[in-house]
Amino acid sequence: MNSDSNEVQIFTTDSGSIHVQLAQKSVWLTQRQMGEVFGTTAENILMHLKNIYKNQELEEKLTSKDFLVVQKEGKRQVRRNLKHYDLDVIISVGYRVNSKRAVQFRRWATGVLNNHLTHGFSINQQRFEENPRDLIRQFKACAKLHLDPVMPGFSEQFMSDEALDKMIRETHLDVHSRHLEFMSKE
Repeated sequence: MNSDSNEVQIFTTDSGSIHVQLAQKSVWLTQRQMGEVFGTTAENILMHLKNIYKNQELEEKLTSKDFLVVQKEGKRQVRRNLKHYDLDVIISVGYRVNSKRAVQFRRWATGVLNNHLTHGFSINQQRFEENPRDLIRQFKACAKLHLDPVMPGFSEQFMSDEALDKMIRETHLDVHSRHLEFMSKE
């Protein structure tokens, strides 16, 4: 998978962050990348993958896919098909691995899920900071689709540019302060 505008940062630790690609409405990582995320070996990841599939927690053909990857080996550019695993697998593995980084990941993932459940939505902070107008368009489309049928005119009345700008500023400050609070606990 080549680097493009679909690259997102999913997890940050003191030693850096892991950037992954979005494809087919999911995040995809190789065994090696999962090892980096969770601070363990690709072999350990493989052991957990085998158990996940053996126990039928997930179905391999629905959660894994080969992607063509171009990588540098010495002075050569080599193209290989590498098996990648989707977000469902990444989370399942993350809750099985026993390492300091996996514990950090579980805390982070639980925080994201908690934030999503209590607020009803999640925001990709990096994308929000780079293009807040895109977020405004998405909020308006969501309000028009889901709220206007039961409350006619809602999106026009309450989703004005001024109201949305205020909501985005407040949300940005809240997301940023929660991130700083979480990072200070580690």
